Amino acid sequence: MEEMNQNNEEEVTEQRPSTKYGRTAYQQQMQEEQDSTEQNPYQGNPYQENPYQGNPYQGNPYQQNPYQQYTPYEEPKKEAKNIFANVAMALVGASSVITFILFVLTSNSYAYAERLEDLFTIVEQLVMTPGYMVLSYLSDVIFWVTVVFLVLDIVQLSKANCKITGAILFAIFLRPAYFIWRAHLLKKKKTVPIIFTVCCYLISFAGVCVVFAKAMEMAMRIVY
Repeated sequence: MEEMNQNNEEEVTEQRPSTKYGRTAYQQQMQEEQDSTEQNPYQGNPYQENPYQGNPYQGNPYQQNPYQQYTPYEEPKKEAKNIFANVAMALVGASSVITFILFVLTSNSYAYAERLEDLFTIVEQLVMTPGYMVLSYLSDVIFWVTVVFLVLDIVQLSKANCKITGAILFAIFLRPAYFIWRAHLLKKKKTVPIIFTVCCYLISFAGVCVVFAKAMEMAMRIVY
């Protein structure tokens, strides 16, 4: 009987799992996990180390969600047509040419005047000639028609959400340069408007120079 009891105890001892410090393997594993958790308390929860990792906007409570950002409504710009501007440009060019012709005709009167009294008489006669009257009336008509087309074009610029203050000032005081400013507002090429403006001012300057030269010639003739 004693031998059988010893054999049973040996079998039970062999069936028991290996222990460390008198503990079972399962208890030893639980103890190691507990020790590891005490050393790193955030190991079990990867999001606990960074409490704001789950919500990227929670770290900065004042940071605005990009989907909630306010975007002001902008009215889409309408395209401004060039038809009124092209007609106005043609009329301004024609007006410059007619003004130059009138200057030349007026300057010719200085060539026949020997005195100032004769100059006034010759100018009055020149103004009453049919050719000068037609050109003068045509210049007036072109002026008012140009004003109408410029107003229509400025209305189009206003509908295209462009600032029209500068356009109005150019249309009143520097009419040939209006088209340069228009191209600037619409962000278009300025080559043609610049060439047109330079030509208009050169024509006007040439007319003034002709009149001035004839007047100086008459003055020198009267004096000497």
